[in-house]
Amino acid sequence: MEAQSSKFGNAWAEIPGHDVPDDQTQGSCAVFTQYEEQARITCIILREMPFKEGHEFVDPERFIHMCKHDVCSCGEGRPGCEEKAFKAYSYATALQGKILNWRRPAFFREY
Repeated sequence: MEAQSSKFGNAWAEIPGHDVPDDQTQGSCAVFTQYEEQARITCIILREMPFKEGHEFVDPERFIHMCKHDVCSCGEGRPGCEEKAFKAYSYATALQGKILNWRRPAFFREY
């Protein structure tokens, strides 16, 4: 049994020499470092209003991490990748009884 997922995956590689580097299991921002700053700037919004109103109900740190992962995975110029984390945080606070009014036309479209 392999301790690292990349080693396990590489054991099944069909084309020799096309292995997945070990750092790809560390997170998308570790792999796509060119998007790390964009992810930091985008996802810090979860620490600001209107999301800040939910902090006493749900700690945002897990959602910020998820947001950064998504933004780095999507890459530059693809807006909306952070929306999944924003929705998840809003949903988590709603389950705790706090409804966040974070949707605005300039921010995200309604679904």
